[in-house]
Amino acid sequence: MERKVSKRVAPKQTMKPVFAIPSSKQTRGKYRVVGRIGYAARGVIYLIIGGFAAAYAAGSRIRPVGSDGAFRVVLDQPLGQLALAILAAGFACFAGWRLIQAWVDVDHLGNQPAGLFRRAVYAANSLFYLGLAAWALAVLIGWDTGTGGDRSVRHWAAWLMTQPFGRWLVGMMGAAIAATGLAFALKAVRPQLESHLDLPAAKRRFAHALFRLGELGRAIVFVMIGGFLVVAAATYQSANAKGLPGALQTLAREPHGWILLGITALGLVAYGAHELVQAWFRRIDAATR
Repeated sequence: MERKVSKRVAPKQTMKPVFAIPSSKQTRGKYRVVGRIGYAARGVIYLIIGGFAAAYAAGSRIRPVGSDGAFRVVLDQPLGQLALAILAAGFACFAGWRLIQAWVDVDHLGNQPAGLFRRAVYAANSLFYLGLAAWALAVLIGWDTGTGGDRSVRHWAAWLMTQPFGRWLVGMMGAAIAATGLAFALKAVRPQLESHLDLPAAKRRFAHALFRLGELGRAIVFVMIGGFLVVAAATYQSANAKGLPGALQTLAREPHGWILLGITALGLVAYGAHELVQAWFRRIDAATR
């Protein structure tokens, strides 16, 4: 009789998706560390900016500061060099976290147009925070000339408006910043908020209240900064451009401006507090889908 020789069939190998989320505990742990350090750094900078704005609204001679001013405040404190170095590392971590959100999709936004758009925004946002980390390092090692804030914005706007189509670019960038502020305002009044916080319902509602107030404060600031840039482009006068400190001081000079500035400052402080809540309680569940 003829013996049947059974052929050994090799097991089928399944192709892994190119954009699959790594599922090892070690990788997820790294994501958590990077994300939490980044949220903490962002929370600290918002608390400083909001605190100075609140002091100015209360009648103090302390002027509002932007990011560069906040870096100098940190540097002037005891152990300021170490603190600023940690803050710079934190912003670098947040830039990395935004890239993780964009590329690895830890928030499970998906590959539909709306999800891809948000992931693209995260990727672009990472460049901003990488620049912020570099700026903090420049202040730390003395490379920054101290011409930040409004002066830096005016110089940048003046240079850009001398370039071909530069006036239009300044106007479009101002419009984009103002539109971002309006988007923050819409998020503040949205009935339902997506939550990634591991908190009981009552504490989550409090965190959401911080977020709404914070988005409102950021909306006011962004709309004003964007509006000043649009005015600068329309009038061809770079002196009309203002950064964060100038926007807050302009707000204070309006009728009952101290009330408006106080609300804005409270919003910035609330947003900083919310970022610290995220640093501690945010759920980062980068598991394979």
